Amino acid sequence: MTRYKSVGKKVVPVPKALKDSKSPSILQSDKFSEVKTERLNSERLNNLVIGDGNLSPSEISYFKTALQSCERAFSFNQEEMGMINENFEGPIKVETV
Repeated sequence: MTRYKSVGKKVVPVPKALKDSKSPSILQSDKFSEVKTERLNSERLNNLVIGDGNLSPSEISYFKTALQSCERAFSFNQEEMGMINENFEGPIKVETV
């Protein structure tokens, strides 16, 4: 037995339109709803520079909504800055001269 198929046994897919198929669309339930958060409030979100003019308004809105799920990764002042849990990374000793 050989590991590879010979040319005669290979199956090549053929592009063919499916019968009675509809084009997929975005459902209302698939869209994000606006979530109010403490760190990424509307003032801070409006101050963010997102893209350089190449994104559509709907893409910018989606990006801002997607940022809400990881808002704790951002700190805007010293009080919001946290520390890594010791279960993930232990204390590091920095050698100085």
